[in-house]
Amino acid sequence: MAKTELSIKVGAAIRKARKQRGLVMRHIAEHNDTDVAAVGNWETGRNLPKTENLLIGALLRVPAQAIQRRLIKELNAAGFDELRLPHMAVLQFPGPDGARPGTIAERAGMSKQAINQLLSSLEGYGYLVRSDIPGDGGARVVRSTERGHAAFWKMVDILRDIEEEWRTELGPERFAQLKALLFVVWESPLVR
Repeated sequence: MAKTELSIKVGAAIRKARKQRGLVMRHIAEHNDTDVAAVGNWETGRNLPKTENLLIGALLRVPAQAIQRRLIKELNAAGFDELRLPHMAVLQFPGPDGARPGTIAERAGMSKQAINQLLSSLEGYGYLVRSDIPGDGGARVVRSTERGHAAFWKMVDILRDIEEEWRTELGPERFAQLKALLFVVWESPLVR
């Protein structure tokens, strides 16, 4: 197969992800039921991996992580320079406003202690406040501050820009199909 712009981009992404994790081609080959030569061909853009060889977790995780890194980079550039990647566990959809710390921890798949450290950090930076719920035995609720709301709406703007870029890259029909399929998965028992 001749090198294409897509195969070169995919190959570069595979190589970058592998190197960031300190893996050798053998590791990638073993996890994808193929050989080292095939991985080398992927990384150099000679051909694309067969989609059946790529595990769904990686196919979903890599774009999600790229989106989160972009969100943080652009939030920092917009003046929200205290925000770091770990804060995304709190800031991710639907956001922390009105939620209890335990609910936020559950959404993020983290312990309450870890989430409370992130909440303390964000509270210290002025993005949110935690307050007691009257009459609920010391239960607490998280509320976004004006700065927290501003960061949230900036994230929405960034995500709209990302969606437009994806729509351009994939074409409007394929992008609509991607979103529709992801929504079907989101509403299914597969993600519960």
